Amino acid sequence: MLHARTLSVTAIAGLCLFGAPAHQALAQEHLTEEAREDLREQAVRILEATAMRYREIETYRDRVEIQYDITTKGDAPSPFADEEAGTERLDLSIINPNQIAFTGEGIELYSDGTNTWLAIEWFGQYMKTTAPDTYMDLPDTVEPMMLAAMLNHPALSLIFGSHEAFADFAPELTSVERIDFELAEGRQYRLIEGTMHYSMGMGDPLPVKVRFELSTDTDLLERAEYDMTELYNTMRENMLAMMGDDAGEMGMELPEYERFVMRANVLDMQINQILDAEAFSYDPPAGMELVDSFDFGGGWDDSQQMELVGDEAPAFSERTLEGDTLALEDLRGKVVLLDFWAMWCMPCVQALPHFQTIHEHFDGQDVIVLGVNRDPHDSEDRMKKFLEEREITFGHVLDFDGEVAAKYHVSGIPCSVLIDANGVIRDIGVGFAPGKEKELIARIEALLEEPSDDGGDE
Repeated sequence: MLHARTLSVTAIAGLCLFGAPAHQALAQEHLTEEAREDLREQAVRILEATAMRYREIETYRDRVEIQYDITTKGDAPSPFADEEAGTERLDLSIINPNQIAFTGEGIELYSDGTNTWLAIEWFGQYMKTTAPDTYMDLPDTVEPMMLAAMLNHPALSLIFGSHEAFADFAPELTSVERIDFELAEGRQYRLIEGTMHYSMGMGDPLPVKVRFELSTDTDLLERAEYDMTELYNTMRENMLAMMGDDAGEMGMELPEYERFVMRANVLDMQINQILDAEAFSYDPPAGMELVDSFDFGGGWDDSQQMELVGDEAPAFSERTLEGDTLALEDLRGKVVLLDFWAMWCMPCVQALPHFQTIHEHFDGQDVIVLGVNRDPHDSEDRMKKFLEEREITFGHVLDFDGEVAAKYHVSGIPCSVLIDANGVIRDIGVGFAPGKEKELIARIEALLEEPSDDGGDE
């Protein structure tokens, strides 16, 4: 499910700027192409230096307020009304190099140098793992999709943004319009204005206008602003085009935006102050369950779907993209990974290359990756071209009527269902993030070691 916060997850990832003298404002106007690229590279160096600054100070603490400025065209209601009306608060504390505490809406992360806790209030669950040597290595030990939810915080965007776990999300700073020094509200800051391009997995990367304000006293970020108006409107157009004749009803749910801006204000910044060591450990409140991995289905009240795990997979027989008929029963004796997806679902499209990786990893083995497509009727030609352009070669069945999705209680996509060689559902996952394919590959390899039988019972 696409959310207003999806983009900001890595809005500053990979950026960093290095500046002009205080008396000199640099802007793109009248600059040659070479000079414009020099300006962009200068901006990158500044934010790289800022990211290094966060890592070098002994302790750091702040409070961030996220606010949205959203206006739709006409009288169309916005699906982000809750975000527009309220303020999201994020709190961060750091003791370099291996202690960190973060709290946001529904999510908390703590690492005291010995243990790491990640708690998701929405799920009523938390995980506990061994802490890495430095908190900057947390993406290697904690689900990247969960960490991505924290990257609305400007400092964490810089600290974690360049990590390879977020490579598929990281936007590219394509141009910088201005590097300048400004004095406003009694404070002096270095200003960077530019444009990033964000890859959504559908067509060309989409632009986001950005504005960063860095304190001249601390060399750290004080404010960040992201104008996502063009990005969301272009996504809307792409999604409606893919819906074809069924776009009318979908259009009512996807308003066109006059303005869609997110601002992050860093408040109460403290540097090299004594911090309470107990603030970096987690004491789970009553009702929180310790788990080995998060039950994503439960987070969206999909308990009916999760009850299928351990049961025989519901049978289906559907038409393939090539026009043949494929029955699940025909695949008995093989491990089957179903991917419920649609072309209009951007997270689904971003996940497709990762399912392709799984398909190629098990080439020649008793493993079938099978897409279950949820697009409207008569989407075959668009779908064939869509998959060819992305070099997706695993098979697909057409679930235009939603009958297969209903049998598997699918209420959110992308949704993966892992079925063992005996036809038993072993895992269900809602949503997808880079790195998830490694977990699925490990699960599938373990299933290949298990015996299969003709009766479907383990």
